[in-house]
Amino acid sequence: MADKVKVKVQTVKVPVEAPKISPRLVAGCLAYLVVLINAVFAFFGVNWKLNISEEHLYQIVSFVMLVGAFIRAYWKNHDITAVARIKAVVANQVKIGLENVQKELEDQENKQEPEQK
Repeated sequence: MADKVKVKVQTVKVPVEAPKISPRLVAGCLAYLVVLINAVFAFFGVNWKLNISEEHLYQIVSFVMLVGAFIRAYWKNHDITAVARIKAVVANQVKIGLENVQKELEDQENKQEPEQK
């Protein structure tokens, strides 16, 4: 026996222009930049005369890979581009709509339970 499932159609508004970059995002970007600059200075120290050995070269390559992975992860997890900010607005609307649908279904189930008793 198939349960009756109600489907609710939701309309979302896609903004034409991307929302402005939030001050929180700018502050986060600046904080990460300061951390990276600090790591570079700590790695190389005050002495800028580089005597590169095989071990030192390995550390440099590892550091570059770390920075690359860090930048990629930061970029993927934050809405930096205009398109990403538009997608975030639409996704938030869909999320709110789904939460409302779930609440309505729970309310319907709660109304049906006293009738069945």
